[in-house]
Amino acid sequence: MIRSKIKVFVKTFHGKRQTYDFTVLISDKVEKLRDLLMQREPEEMSSYHVIKLVYPMGTIKNLNLD
Repeated sequence: MIRSKIKVFVKTFHGKRQTYDFTVLISDKVEKLRDLLMQREPEEMSSYHVIKLVYPMGTIKNLNLD
């Protein structure tokens, strides 16, 4: 069976350092994670200009909020 959705775990390194889990379509763009974070923590996320998604081996993608 081929899945069309995946679960993504996001750990933030600001504020309360919360961990979130999101379910997204595999065809969604990385910017979708930014939008989901903005929905969950709009006040906190509005104070940042750059979001970096990282994994243990390095940086995957830098998202500019402008």
